[in-house]
Amino acid sequence: MNIKPAQLACLILAPDDHHRAEVLEWVEYRRQVTHVELCDSSIELQREMVKRQYDLVAIITSQPQPIVPSCLNHYPDAKILVITTGRKVPSIDKWLGQGVEEVVSLTQPENARRVMYRLLDERVMAHRLALLESQIDEQWGLIDTLIAERKDAVALIQDRRLLQVNNAFTNMTGLTAGAAKDLWLDWLDGPSRLSLQRGQGHELRSEIVKDAASGKSRRLDRLAVQYCGADAELITLDTILEHALNERRTTQKPEPIKNLPTTATDSVTGLPARSTLVKSVQKLLQNSDRKSRYTAMRVRLFGQRSTKLEGIDRTVQDLTLYRAADVLQKSFPEDTVLGRINQNALLIVKPTDNSDSRSIAKRVRNLLGSLGGVLEEPDDLRINTLNVAGASLSADELVARLEKRQPEPATADNA
Repeated sequence: MNIKPAQLACLILAPDDHHRAEVLEWVEYRRQVTHVELCDSSIELQREMVKRQYDLVAIITSQPQPIVPSCLNHYPDAKILVITTGRKVPSIDKWLGQGVEEVVSLTQPENARRVMYRLLDERVMAHRLALLESQIDEQWGLIDTLIAERKDAVALIQDRRLLQVNNAFTNMTGLTAGAAKDLWLDWLDGPSRLSLQRGQGHELRSEIVKDAASGKSRRLDRLAVQYCGADAELITLDTILEHALNERRTTQKPEPIKNLPTTATDSVTGLPARSTLVKSVQKLLQNSDRKSRYTAMRVRLFGQRSTKLEGIDRTVQDLTLYRAADVLQKSFPEDTVLGRINQNALLIVKPTDNSDSRSIAKRVRNLLGSLGGVLEEPDDLRINTLNVAGASLSADELVARLEKRQPEPATADNA
């Protein structure tokens, strides 16, 4: 998968030729710039902006007041650089409302040229990220093709770490004639890598926007490394998909989808899904005497981001749920009922003696406070608690009450 060099277009607005030559020399020095247009009026600039998509618009002016043409508001992707000819550089605050990225002075040519090249580098990175996103979409098109070839693969084409593909793969061996192919398992590892790359272009693009706002250009080097890593994964995936498609085309037709075994396990966490979880809680409560005491907790993760179910937000949310489930399974005894109650929440029902529900909630908060730095805000983790005596409530009533209760506060002691 070859990456084509980015081709940039620049437009220079200068009322006279006196300072135009120096700026033109800076622009033409960059090999990524393949098209340069010179304008001497705002009307001519507006005509050029309609003809072509420009990456950088350099405005050379001797006026101390903002004179950015209003037509540039319709082209948010273009970087706007104001170059003043006076010795004193005006405050950028006067220009920010008109979309200007930087204001520099020609009396400081080295600084002006450095700023221009940084803006061009950001546009190069933006082009590369856009290309990467389109390539990722192409790879997912190949995955969709494979799903069409193999209907029973829908439940398996997920990240191995998030969805415990090893267990799913074991179950699949009973659906095919003969032993399962190692190549199929190898292919599964391809989407496992890609699933964490999908949406990465949006994440890196947002980082570039932050860089432009903060003036920190060094992060571009790190973004370039991440981009190259994602591109290398796609090249590997190309080969894996090609072999997997050829292999599956030669196998027999799968069993009808209705004959697939039903599963009561959540595919992301490996815990009981809601229907099975409610039955387990109901069985636990029914078999309890009046003296039995339980603490029920609804642990909700990513409270503020649950509406952003796409790209990297969705991937990180699934990864957080998987990690949280793994930590809680290892930390509570076997008589604890644990499962996924809805899209972004886990349910815990734990037998207790005289333990305070807040102390148990504090323990859960401490356990989940080290999930790789993905819990960044206080609202990312909300814990609702409820004390239950024996069979005083049904499982459905317990869940309904938990969902209505206010979460335990994240105080300094339990944050």
